[in-house]
Amino acid sequence: MSVIEYNKKKVIFEYLQRLDENGKGKMDASMEAAKIVFINAGSYKATIIQKWVAYWLKTGCLPLVYHGKHQKTIRLIDDEDIANRCKTWIRSQGEGVTPKTFKDFVEKTLLNEIGIVRRKSISYTITTRWLNILGFFYQ
Repeated sequence: MSVIEYNKKKVIFEYLQRLDENGKGKMDASMEAAKIVFINAGSYKATIIQKWVAYWLKTGCLPLVYHGKHQKTIRLIDDEDIANRCKTWIRSQGEGVTPKTFKDFVEKTLLNEIGIVRRKSISYTITTRWLNILGFFYQ
């Protein structure tokens, strides 16, 4: 059990003990529990404690924390070889390159050449963004 998880469970315990003590309301009980467990205890922390308790009573576990769990990937267009292949294809097409034709090139040719099999198609927004990254702007 981590320190954060321990603190959350401790504050839930303190809150539930103080909830009906001398007719205290939810806010008073959560403020007192926050002051006992946390250094920075304010009204926002008291509100969060009430949400943790509601989730705890409903599910029997703490709510999931998504902080720092976003997907960390590198864009395919940031690879120099792929960028060079795209630039070469764009220059070979002349002035007739649109996001649609570039999308078709990427899906049908480029991804197959590098061995990536996609089940979903690439959106026009992504292909337009890739063109902008490469220094080409659709006009």
